[in-house]
Amino acid sequence: MKRFFSIIILLLVFAWSGYAQTVVIRSNDQKAAVMYNEALENYNKGQKSGLIAVLKEAIKTDPKLAPAYILLSRVQAENNQIQEAVSTLKDYGSVTSKKDSAYYLIALVYWETKDYETALSNVDLSIAENPKNYKSHYLRAVLNTAMDNNPEAIADYRKAMELNSEDAQLYYDFGALNYQLGRSEEALNNFTKAIRIKSLPVYYNDRAVAYIALERYQDAIADCNQAMAIDPEFSTAFLTRGVAYLHESENEIALKDFNKYVSLEPQDFWGYNYRGLANLNLYKLNVNLNAKLQDALKDFNKAIELNSNQAELYLHRGNARELARQAEGATADWQMAAKLGFKPAAEYRYAK
Repeated sequence: MKRFFSIIILLLVFAWSGYAQTVVIRSNDQKAAVMYNEALENYNKGQKSGLIAVLKEAIKTDPKLAPAYILLSRVQAENNQIQEAVSTLKDYGSVTSKKDSAYYLIALVYWETKDYETALSNVDLSIAENPKNYKSHYLRAVLNTAMDNNPEAIADYRKAMELNSEDAQLYYDFGALNYQLGRSEEALNNFTKAIRIKSLPVYYNDRAVAYIALERYQDAIADCNQAMAIDPEFSTAFLTRGVAYLHESENEIALKDFNKYVSLEPQDFWGYNYRGLANLNLYKLNVNLNAKLQDALKDFNKAIELNSNQAELYLHRGNARELARQAEGATADWQMAAKLGFKPAAEYRYAK
């Protein structure tokens, strides 16, 4: 069985707030400061109309007003004016002593547009200017991950953590990478360090995922409980805990968690897939519970309706169809599972 859901992703959000969203108290020109402060206030309120013109005027009035360049570039990037944003940040680089921050912010713009090569070249320049800027190493780790340069990503994560050991999200993202690489013990350690710094439901949930990979199901259940204690409606914790209960053969309890997950996330195929497996297990334990078999088939049908490109969905429905004595349907599903990547299914045969 592959990873049971797709929630472990890099959740890195590089905040611009540390650079732009600060009220200017002094400026070489009070008029420029007033314009910038008003623009910033409107930006934070989501009132972005006319901001570009105001910020350009503020920069024209005081060309050394560095925060105005950064806020302007942010507005431009959000308007999909990528080259204008980059040009603004280059101008910012000419008026600030922090050249590394200019390259870093340019790299962010390209990262957001998924131009990873250009982003990487700029973050390299940022690190060359200031090797101790942990955010630049962090961003380079994320870029290398996106480009499947995993050894380089690991090295940069470690360097970033060496420079800053108090960033919970940094540890979390490194844990996500380690999990994706099958390094479950390392992922577990990373998630634990993130939790020690900051208690977020997603941190507990994804440590539970690592526990499941290590077959520590009770620990996984405990972490899911903790995630729910922080946020009772944190949906993925119900899915994760349900999977842990499945591994413990607690199918009825798992079914309750999957029911809750489906009610919270009705468009996620994984919920239907795993609820189908719980129902299928219950039918196997008591073949008189034919309704459970029918429920399983309905769930697998719904999962495939939501995502028709997932091999295991066809594999599971094929197995259910075999039990329902649907020979042609079972064979067709196994063939599709093989076509989508689960090669052993090509050898499956209907048992009469």
